[in-house]
Amino acid sequence: MNLKIKKLIFLSGFTGVTISSIFSFRRVSFEKNIENHSYESDLNIISHRGFSSIEIENSEKAIEKGFESKCSDGVEVDVRLTKDDYIILSHNKVVKGIGNVEEKKFVDIKNKKYAIEKESKLKCYFDTLLDIDGKLEFDRNNLLSNKKEKMISINRVIDNDYNKTLLIDIKFNNNSDKFINKLNNIFKDYEGNLDIVFQSTDYDSLTKMKELYPNYKYQLIIKDEKDLKYLDSDFNMFGIRKNLINKEIIETASNKGKSISIWTINSYDDYNELYKNIGEYIQNITIITDYPDEICYLYDKSKKKKLK
Repeated sequence: MNLKIKKLIFLSGFTGVTISSIFSFRRVSFEKNIENHSYESDLNIISHRGFSSIEIENSEKAIEKGFESKCSDGVEVDVRLTKDDYIILSHNKVVKGIGNVEEKKFVDIKNKKYAIEKESKLKCYFDTLLDIDGKLEFDRNNLLSNKKEKMISINRVIDNDYNKTLLIDIKFNNNSDKFINKLNNIFKDYEGNLDIVFQSTDYDSLTKMKELYPNYKYQLIIKDEKDLKYLDSDFNMFGIRKNLINKEIIETASNKGKSISIWTINSYDDYNELYKNIGEYIQNITIITDYPDEICYLYDKSKKKKLK
């Protein structure tokens, strides 16, 4: 065997071992990578639709894991009013599912009963991370493709006995009067430990609810640049889309005693772009994310880096 062939065999073997090592590292448990992480983040983090990167969004499991996470200060959920007057958790008006609806593939939850099973199209990212050249990337496996979870009512959510925030995103859909009254009937005598906050993109409907029932907490969602005018409204809590935020908005809001939440920060690039735009003001806002563990880890990592 000549020297050239020996070199080729060595290089191919080395390459194989290296590639194998890389893929083995990618499968390392996320928890093992951050087992020394204190979770004592200065950030306020809300789990978007529950811990929706590891369980089906707005499901009971996602909500429980969002509340249980040490990185999460609370949970955001979406609510809709069905035709038969149930307030159920769903971001979309039309969901893919099965149930007592004549086996139709797609179900309009406004016009059908809520008792269906929801089959998520979303990807699940779970259990592995990779850190190369200082850039943190999450590569979680797609575990949701075959999962099904029953849709649940808002009553099931408020049975949780966690001393955390529950952010309720109301999808009004032209039924605001009935919806507002139904919500009030559920929450008027609520004596649990959750800090309840109602939010919506629908300025008129949320304003109506705020005027009728001023004792609740309200957060207005700002998703377009034209809606930034509402920062001067009577609301004192705002959820702002990530691409609209800057230091001036946060500083002005803080000076007026108003709080800001940013949605949705779901990647390393999202986090870095946010920090680039607002810097240390990141400690003055709430971050809404599908990945509370990732955001907690990123912030802790950047904080430790500064201390070196």
